Amino acid sequence: MSIKNLLLLIKTFLKIKDKKRAVTKLRLFENFIPKKASIVDIGAGSGQFSLLLQKASYAVSSVDIKDKTNTQNINLIHYDGSTLPFPPACFDVSMLITVLHHCPNPERVFKEAVRVSKNRIFILEDVYSNMVMKYLTWAMDSLVNLEFFSHPHTNKSEKEWEILFSKNDVQVLHKQKLKVLFIFAQVLYILEKK
Repeated sequence: MSIKNLLLLIKTFLKIKDKKRAVTKLRLFENFIPKKASIVDIGAGSGQFSLLLQKASYAVSSVDIKDKTNTQNINLIHYDGSTLPFPPACFDVSMLITVLHHCPNPERVFKEAVRVSKNRIFILEDVYSNMVMKYLTWAMDSLVNLEFFSHPHTNKSEKEWEILFSKNDVQVLHKQKLKVLFIFAQVLYILEKK
């Protein structure tokens, strides 16, 4: 097999994986998204989640620091990873779907998500409960995302995320713990501005 064919095979596999993950994630959120909501998908990655939201008739702005989209139907808005290029309270919902632990300064990115949201912020994050799980989570995340050298691994525990939320005047409307691959943990947070 040539390198070109191998790369094509990997790209195809990643696109299928991203589509399946996007469908699973949308099922978690769909009952909490107001009808006809305007949504900013911060850290849009492959764009598959944004694409599903668009197909469900939401007005979606997809934002990321790097274009990793694998679909033609997403108009990615580039930003500097610090300040979102939008005025305050211009979206019904800000979404950070397994994004914050990829950010060198997740606190800053979260504050920006709160700033541009009229009301709700949706977060899905990998969490850990002890040091062993912290390092296993880091290893698995690097493997799944093929990020071995530049990943900041700014994961937090549930308690640490919830402290961050309270410091930014948002309240938890809904919290759901999820198991991933039997041993890893994620938490879904539906947050609302106070």
